[in-house]
This record gives sequence, C-alpha cells and structure tokens, in this order.
Amino acid sequence: MSIAVGIFLAVFGTALVLLVPRLSRASDASSKEMFGTTGGKPMRVWNRTIFTTVGIALVVFGILYAIGVVG
Repeated sequence: MSIAVGIFLAVFGTALVLLVPRLSRASDASSKEMFGTTGGKPMRVWNRTIFTTVGIALVVFGILYAIGVVG
C-alpha cells in the first residue's frame, strides 16, 4: 500500500509542477475577482515559487515513501 501511496504522491506532485503556469494564472484571476487586484508581478512570482516548491516536495516525499525510507 505504501508503494501505491508513494507513486500517487509523486504523480500528483509532478502534475502540480507541470501545471504551475495555469495554476498561477488561476490564482491571479481568483485574486482579481475577490479583491479587485492581482497583486502584480510579486504575487505571480510568489505563486509560482510556492506551487513549484510544494510540487517538488511531494515528488521527493512520494519517491522516498514508496521505497520505504520515510514512513
């Protein structure tokens, strides 16, 4: 079971990293709709950084979990 969960986390993290541009644009659009402003370039950089970091962390953790190093 841990192998399946690890693979799922790795695939989900990879998808997150691959979809960073789309997620960043969606976050901008959501901020514009809710608050009337996108936050500008610093917010776009922040969104890309967070989505990329979380995605890479999920990939690494998923691989380590699948091979039994963690968990």
